[in-house]
Amino acid sequence: MTLAERNPTPESPFDFTSESPFNIKAEECVITSLLLDQEQLADVEDMLEPTHFYIEKHRRFYKAILSLWRKQEIIDSVTLLEELRTTNQVESDDFLNIARLMMDYPGYGLAVGQYATIVRRDALRREMIQVSKQLHQLARDAENATDLVDKAESVITQATQSYRIGSKFSDMPEIVGEIKHYIH
Repeated sequence: MTLAERNPTPESPFDFTSESPFNIKAEECVITSLLLDQEQLADVEDMLEPTHFYIEKHRRFYKAILSLWRKQEIIDSVTLLEELRTTNQVESDDFLNIARLMMDYPGYGLAVGQYATIVRRDALRREMIQVSKQLHQLARDAENATDLVDKAESVITQATQSYRIGSKFSDMPEIVGEIKHYIH
């Protein structure tokens, strides 16, 4: 087999078409846990940002939950829908989505930190896939090695900055491992 047959697109040897990593159940459990016990938000507020959620409606729900929390208002399905409505973010199926979340919830509210860790880990993985794409393009366009290394370092630092904020030092080996996995 020739090199061209093994690598039919020499321009892009990496498979960036596979599905992005996410765990819908973990995302749902974070949202539902917070709706059932808003005090759990203290455990995950510094760990999660709305952008860490892969599913768009979960991003909206979490952002609204954070808004309610910061205003020191009650967080439940009624106030969540009202917050979405008053911020013009409500969609026609949100009531049904929230009701389904509440009905399907497995009741593992004590594990909200673990669910949040899964959501955050998968967000980091998606970010590293994007970084890999950027690094691939930088490597292709680089005029010299010094510029390439400087630009690559900047891209990686920028991408991982939000994952360092609020994380424990014990998370760092996992984050570095994720970065190495996607760069190699």
